[in-house]
Amino acid sequence: MLGTIRELMFRLLPNGKTAETVFWLFLAASAVMSILTFAAYGIDKGIAVSNGIKSGRKTRRIPERVLLWLSFMFGSFGAALGMTVFRHKIRKLKFKAGVPIMLVGWAAVCGLLYIRVKGG
Repeated sequence: MLGTIRELMFRLLPNGKTAETVFWLFLAASAVMSILTFAAYGIDKGIAVSNGIKSGRKTRRIPERVLLWLSFMFGSFGAALGMTVFRHKIRKLKFKAGVPIMLVGWAAVCGLLYIRVKGG
């Protein structure tokens, strides 16, 4: 079964110089999105804390679906780091389970691209 999935992935992925370009673009997109996602988690945590401290008008927070979407769109490393550093969304199951699953998926795709670039 695992061999069949590997063969399918290698048929879908480009090879040669194109694969190397895709690999580096993938890493660049992941880095940028991880930085943005990390910042979004920090901003949302800051707003959550300030809404709890001050009375009066509450500031709107970043919706959970946006945080999860950022995690899914190549930002899972930043989401995992943001959850750890800011201790934000660590009790919610969809974050506690979803972000690590997305991170493993990101790592698997990155690994497959790397293997393809190295000619494996």
